[in-house]
Amino acid sequence: MLDLDSNIVDILRRLGQQVHYGDASRLDLLTSAGCGKAKLFVLAVDEVDKSIEIGELVRRHFPNLPILARARNRTHYYRLLEAGRAPSHIFRETMGTSLEMAVRASPTWGCARTPRSAACCGGRSIDEAALAKMSEAVGTLSWMDLPARFSPRPRSRWRPSSRASPSLASTTPRGTTRA
Repeated sequence: MLDLDSNIVDILRRLGQQVHYGDASRLDLLTSAGCGKAKLFVLAVDEVDKSIEIGELVRRHFPNLPILARARNRTHYYRLLEAGRAPSHIFRETMGTSLEMAVRASPTWGCARTPRSAACCGGRSIDEAALAKMSEAVGTLSWMDLPARFSPRPRSRWRPSSRASPSLASTTPRGTTRA
């Protein structure tokens, strides 16, 4: 393990873990930390640009080392795809939390609370399909990059009425509520 946070390194060493302190974008530190003998590289760096840089360094110098990468958001996900990561090896940081919230909220939407609420009412598969479709349509741009590339669509004129329920999850246009 290699970490740039000295507090984390200290705690893990006290717990008996073999941990190296330093910047993972340095090849000499990756080598001394054992990347040449490793079976797996877990890329979980907060800074997106640094994450991409480290991933490319590992791929270039340790081409047979599998990389599992954490993506902080959709933009980071698309950048990791662009850098050659397989979608099955990219894990979106907030996806699990979003699905857990969906499970908790699913009774409000009329979904039965069954084991994992039928995979969060299909949320993961729907979202992953949307990611793939967007990647096909616009390459590795994320939705946040689109305004710079495409002219914006006219905004909807719909406004919630005073009769609308305060819960956005349970309202539909024109202020009617779901049964």
